[in-house]
Amino acid sequence: MWIKKGKRGTIPFFYKGEILSSIEIGKNSTYEDIENQLIKSSIEFIKVGFEMNKSIPQMINEFKFTIDDFYKKRFILKQKTSEDDHCNFIFALLSLIKLKQIDNDSNEDGYLICLKKKKRISKTIVPLQIPLECHCDAICCSCLINS
Repeated sequence: MWIKKGKRGTIPFFYKGEILSSIEIGKNSTYEDIENQLIKSSIEFIKVGFEMNKSIPQMINEFKFTIDDFYKKRFILKQKTSEDDHCNFIFALLSLIKLKQIDNDSNEDGYLICLKKKKRISKTIVPLQIPLECHCDAICCSCLINS
């Protein structure tokens, strides 16, 4: 599974210790923006379930089925998955996290926001040139200037 890398980083989504999907982070996104957007997406997905007159236990079972089915397609059957399958997996995982069925801080399931580090520009330090023929005991400015 290749990971989508954005200009500012990526968000891999894990299930059973495997990276199943990822989304890229745009160049203008901040950590807080991303976290808020993920929470809003999970709430919207749960609202759609309520609009379809489904109870919370029914939605939890459907979310778990969606995740298990996606996992089975990707790792057991090694089938290609569509973009819709990825979106459904991500929304189902986020919804289960929001409904506290999956702990995002566990080692096995959840997501991780990986922002890229800014590259540091290192300045090269030019070593001090000491003249070979200095007649004074200490290093003096006049000897350096005259050389």
